[in-house]
Amino acid sequence: MGKQEEYLDNIVEHLVNETKYDTDHHNVYIIKFPFSDGWEVFGSHGVMSSIYDIYPERFDTKRWDFDQEMINTFGLIEHESDYVWEKYFEGARFFGKEYAKSDGLINESVDKQKEYIDKVIERLISKTKVVIEPSEIYDGYIIAPLGNGFRWDFYNKSLQPHGDFTNELFLEMVEVYGFNTNEVFLVGGIYKDFIWETLEKISNGRY
Repeated sequence: MGKQEEYLDNIVEHLVNETKYDTDHHNVYIIKFPFSDGWEVFGSHGVMSSIYDIYPERFDTKRWDFDQEMINTFGLIEHESDYVWEKYFEGARFFGKEYAKSDGLINESVDKQKEYIDKVIERLISKTKVVIEPSEIYDGYIIAPLGNGFRWDFYNKSLQPHGDFTNELFLEMVEVYGFNTNEVFLVGGIYKDFIWETLEKISNGRY
């Protein structure tokens, strides 16, 4: 790693550590960014609910302010600012200092916790089964590695007698893996994205 890349990574780490996360009395997340005017993002659990929802494309209107901060404070040029912009949002999803302190995060280093989360996501994805089985009732079904195997058809209708996928996922993540609420939302969001991508492949005949 060159000295300049190391310098840029240090800036990213500084920005991530200065990002603040909080909740109000309605359990709505408040995210304060460490740039110039201190942007704040508010959201419910279903929208901008936590730091893993922070992606750079959501904040294009703030890019000019960010670039000015990078120029005036750190002396960066355009491509360096681009690098920090992308890396910051990537880091903020996993390494926020306040996030690491909140909700009884498992007592491991943040790096180890990210690795643990990634392994759980990898397991969920690798153990998910798709059964192509056309019938009069459904075209097939998906089995998620939750409990004894949570099943739903390709139209997202549960095949469990009294099942609710979101509830099953939440319970599994908390009781089996020891995740807190923020981590459950993180894992659940990524896993659901995988499911929707899988369903799209099936519907397009690419699975």
